[in-house]
Amino acid sequence: MEKMIGLRSIGRRMNQSDLKLKPDELLLNIIVTDSAIVEFAITSDSHRVILISQDEDKFNSLVKRAKREISSMGRPEEYLDDLLQISRVLFDQFGPIFEMAKSIIVIPDGFLNGLPFTLLSRTSTKYNH
Repeated sequence: MEKMIGLRSIGRRMNQSDLKLKPDELLLNIIVTDSAIVEFAITSDSHRVILISQDEDKFNSLVKRAKREISSMGRPEEYLDDLLQISRVLFDQFGPIFEMAKSIIVIPDGFLNGLPFTLLSRTSTKYNH
């Protein structure tokens, strides 16, 4: 794994033991391309890669609108639908992996940076606003 992701730590090469996840942790790397979202999900004992066909312009607009509404301190009802749509696109493919994770470490790419992932939820009744 260390060769694939090329991690280094304070002048020394990281060992595989430095990268161990706890059984209840999920590492999620999300990359958005022109035509798809690529998600790498890694747990302590498994890994999955999911490719979601997606119109980048439509998804990009949705994310930008949600970030704008949140940063303008708008009312939650103004952005909850957008957050729910984003959550469903990014997370619905994982099912049980998400249910078992108590801690999710998200590494977003590109315009997903700055999106407050702590606000995302898979159901409209579980938002952290």
